[in-house]
Amino acid sequence: MMSEKIKKLIALGENETVEFKESFSEGVIISLASFANTNGGKILIGIKDNGEIKGITNNAPETDAFLNKMTDKLGINPSVEILETEGKKILEINIAKSSLPVSCGGKYYKRVGSTNREMKSDELSRFFRKQIYWDSLINEKADIDDIDTESVKKFVKMGIKSGRLVETAVNDSVEDIFVRLKMIEKGKLTNAAVILFGKDPQKYYINAILRIGRFKTPTIITGDKFVTGNLIQQVEEAEEQIKSFINVRYSITDKSFLRENIWDYPLEAIREMLYNAVVHRDYFQYGTQTQIKIFEESIWSYNPGALLENLTPEKLKDTHSSIARNPLIAHAFYVAGFIEQYGSGIERMTAALIKQEQPEPIIETLGTGFVLIIKKASTPPMTPTMTPPMTPPMTHLEQNIFDTIKENSKISMTEIAEKLNISRDTVKEYINKLKKKEIIRRVGTTKAGHWEIIKQ
Repeated sequence: MMSEKIKKLIALGENETVEFKESFSEGVIISLASFANTNGGKILIGIKDNGEIKGITNNAPETDAFLNKMTDKLGINPSVEILETEGKKILEINIAKSSLPVSCGGKYYKRVGSTNREMKSDELSRFFRKQIYWDSLINEKADIDDIDTESVKKFVKMGIKSGRLVETAVNDSVEDIFVRLKMIEKGKLTNAAVILFGKDPQKYYINAILRIGRFKTPTIITGDKFVTGNLIQQVEEAEEQIKSFINVRYSITDKSFLRENIWDYPLEAIREMLYNAVVHRDYFQYGTQTQIKIFEESIWSYNPGALLENLTPEKLKDTHSSIARNPLIAHAFYVAGFIEQYGSGIERMTAALIKQEQPEPIIETLGTGFVLIIKKASTPPMTPTMTPPMTPPMTHLEQNIFDTIKENSKISMTEIAEKLNISRDTVKEYINKLKKKEIIRRVGTTKAGHWEIIKQ
C-alpha cells in the first residue's frame, strides 16, 4: 500500500520545492544546487516524472558513492532518508536553502517552477549581492588610523543617551567599540567601520555620497551639494543642507507665546528619508549615488538598491519585518538613536506627514533602485492654537543670516560669511533675498552704514 506521505507528494507533482527522479544521475545534483540557491526542497529518487513508482535497488555501496559525490561536488550536506511504499524503496533527499551561493560544475542554478535554470551573468551578480552583506566584508586596505576618533566618541555619547550603550562605554577604546559592534575581525576593519566612522570613506568608496539638489523646474537647478564624509557626518550635514533649501515659518502659541518652527516638511520625515537612504542603499553599485531632489512642491529621493526579498512599495507602508541590506550599519544607527524599531521608518514618516496634514509618502521602483517622494500640503497647516506667522517664510540659511544681523546690526558681509562658514557671494545672494522679502534693509554706506530690521 502506498504510504500517505508519498501519496500526497505524487498528488502535488513536481514544483518549486519537489522533484522526482527515476534513478541516480547528474540531474539530481543540479536540482539540489537549484534548491539550495532558491528556497530549499526535496528530491525523491525512484519515482518517474509522471509519478509512477519504480523504486531503487537496495545497493548501499552505490548509494553511498553517489551521496559522497554529491557532497564533494556541491559542498553541502543534505539529509537523506529511505522510504518504503508498495514494497519498493524510495530515497528522499532534503536540502535547505543555503546561506552561501552553491555552484555545480562552475555554474549556478535556481529553481523556477518545476525546472532548473542557469543564472545569467547579470542575474548572477545580483544573486551574489543578495547573499553577501556588503557592510560585513573586510576592507583589506584600511586600518585603525583611517578612523575618525571624534566620530566614534560622538556615536558613543549618542548611544548612551539613547540608552542602548552602557555609560562605561565612554572609557572603551575604538577597538573595543568595534568589537562590540562586530565591525572588526582579527584586527581587520569591516566596510561598516570605515564608512560609518572613517576620516575619508570616499577614499575607498567613491560612490558613498549624498547629492542634494534644489530644482526650480525639472530641468533648472538652483542649488547643488555633494555631501561626503562618514555616514554619521553625512546625515547631519544633509539635514542642514535640505533645511537650507526649504522654507520655514514661525507661529506663536496663544498659551506660552513660544515661537514654533513649521517647516515645509516635518523634520522627522526628512530624517527618516535620510536614514533610509544611507542605511538601506546597495553599496555594491559603484556607478551611482544616493540622490535627493528638492522641487517647489515635493522632495524626491532615489536610493540605489532594489527592494529585498518579497517587499513591495505597498508592503513597505504597512508593518513588516525588517530586512536589512546592511545589518551592521542598521544596528549602529539603532544604537545611536537615529532609528527606532527595525522596519518602522516608513510608518513614522507617514505619521509625521499626516500630523502636519500632508499626503502619505509615495514609493516607486526605478530600475535597480527605488524612489521615495514626500509632498507639501495643498495649504499650509494651521491649528486653532496658532496665529499667523510674524515673518514671511525664510529658508534655514536666510534665518541664520537674519539672526546674525539681529545680533550685530553693523556686521559686514565678510564677517557674516566667516561666522557661518559660507562664501561671501552666498551671503550676498541671501541678503538680497531678505531685502526682496522686505525683512531687512541697508542704511548708510557699505563701510559706515548698518542693517535695519523691517519685519521679524
